[in-house]
Amino acid sequence: MALYKVVVFVLTNQILRANSRHMAGASVNENLHVFEDNTDDTTDTYWLDSMTWKKDAVRKHMVGPKTPNYCSVCTCSQYNERLYVDCTDKGLENAFDDISRKTVDLDYTRNYISNVVYDNFRGLTLLKVLKLSYNKIRQIAKDAFRDLTSLTDLYIDNNNIITLQIGIPEGTFDSLINLRLLVMHGNVYVYISDASRLNGRTFQPLKNLKFLVIDGFRKLKFDYHFLNTRLSSLILKGPPCGCLLNVVDDDIFDGLLHLQNLSMRHCNISSLSPVALSRLKSLRYLDISKNYHLGMQHVLGPIAKALMDSNIKILKMNLVSDPYQVGNRLDNENLFYINQLNLTELYMDSNSIEIIDFHNPLFSKYSTLKVLSLK
Repeated sequence: MALYKVVVFVLTNQILRANSRHMAGASVNENLHVFEDNTDDTTDTYWLDSMTWKKDAVRKHMVGPKTPNYCSVCTCSQYNERLYVDCTDKGLENAFDDISRKTVDLDYTRNYISNVVYDNFRGLTLLKVLKLSYNKIRQIAKDAFRDLTSLTDLYIDNNNIITLQIGIPEGTFDSLINLRLLVMHGNVYVYISDASRLNGRTFQPLKNLKFLVIDGFRKLKFDYHFLNTRLSSLILKGPPCGCLLNVVDDDIFDGLLHLQNLSMRHCNISSLSPVALSRLKSLRYLDISKNYHLGMQHVLGPIAKALMDSNIKILKMNLVSDPYQVGNRLDNENLFYINQLNLTELYMDSNSIEIIDFHNPLFSKYSTLKVLSLK
């Protein structure tokens, strides 16, 4: 039997074969943003709700006798009295204690910082963006962020915060009332992930949190404390080998009733509860790709059925079957519940689909589907 390796675009209810690349501009959502993931071989596209990403106007480099001492190590610039301090890749073992209170953007990415304490950010009430990615941080002092009341973006990913409940004690985020984006994956080691717990009380004060990237580890649960947040976008990730979520239980997302965008890509999921997804009534985007232990035939119907009461528009199920398995069938029977959804884009690449039933209509003539990918 011939193996179909094509992309099928569903346009005005007619199925057309096209080349194996997604046509430019085919996405139906103007708020999609592209993130390059250096640990993977693909470009991930995620929904970021209404969040915007803008480059600041050209900044002037700070020079002269009044230039702070740390600017001799880091790159300091200013624009309209706002200060930007870039200490990326400077070999620092400690953060500075005398950063100007006019600083709005502070970047310590790729250094050797192991401890984060209050003095590092004392008085930085105007700080909007703080990046501590790719350091050696094991623990953040409970009061380290106490003065950062204006902070909107915080990056603490790819550090050594192995056990979240210890490395980020309850109360650490209490002052971050304006935080919208929190990126903290690449901390929990997959081989000892059972030691880590997600303390919902730590995240409860983040009432404006909209976008979270966090490690997917065993027994992960977003409990009722997350109901106080405005979390709309969640990405579960991990180190280069992927996260180790394994089992998605019924109650994993109980505190995320307003979630719109969810990615559990490459999370070694072998069991996915339809009940967990059925509770996400606001869901618009779901990616469960690269969880090949699931099996396409076992998830295609149940997952679609679970999403019938949601607002799902984009569903990605690439490589959810064993790559060595053959004979996955795609017909109007196992697409029954897919046809009940108001999908605009459906991706089922790399699932060894060898049989496609073209004798009967695969999709309803009333289908809203615009893009079907079967590479």
